[in-house]
Parts: sequence; C-alpha cells; structure tokens
Amino acid sequence: MILLDTDIMIDILRDYPPAVQWMQSLGDENIALPGFVVMELIQGCETKRELTSLRKKLLPFNLPVCKLYSLIKKDRCKCLPFRRLHSAIQNGMGK
Repeated sequence: MILLDTDIMIDILRDYPPAVQWMQSLGDENIALPGFVVMELIQGCETKRELTSLRKKLLPFNLPVCKLYSLIKKDRCKCLPFRRLHSAIQNGMGK
C-alpha cells in the first residue's frame, strides 16, 4: 500500500504531468489516502461544486481511516471541522 500526501494528491488532481506519470507507473499498487490528507483536500474546497467534484475524484482511492468516505457524503458529516466547512459551503461561502 502506498500512502499519498496532500501535495502529491493535489498535483494528481490538477493533472500535473509528472505526478500523473508517476501514478500510472505504480500499476496495480494499492493507493491510499490518510484521513488527514482527505480532510486537507476537503478544507481546500471553496464551493459545493468543488466539494462534489472532489468526492467523485476520491472514489477510486482507498480511504482506510475511519471509513472516511462517509465523511464526505452529503449529510453524513461526523467530525466537527468538516461539519463547519460543509455548513459554510451549503450557506453560500465562495459563491
């Protein structure tokens, strides 16, 4: 299992060619995102659209800590910082 850090994941999400090539070179390796990386990515979302897009892009990745995918599903916020961010996005922050 390879754990990605936030900087690498941002490069992958932005389709930065060296990062994408490196990721493709991993083949069938199990790629995982630690919980803090997912939370940092979520925290970087400024609109509901960005949050929805991020959620879709994270689907292929293994999210091993505390079933983190449930944290980014609408209305399933279980941790306080994400709940606050989600509420801010829902209330029009970043429009």
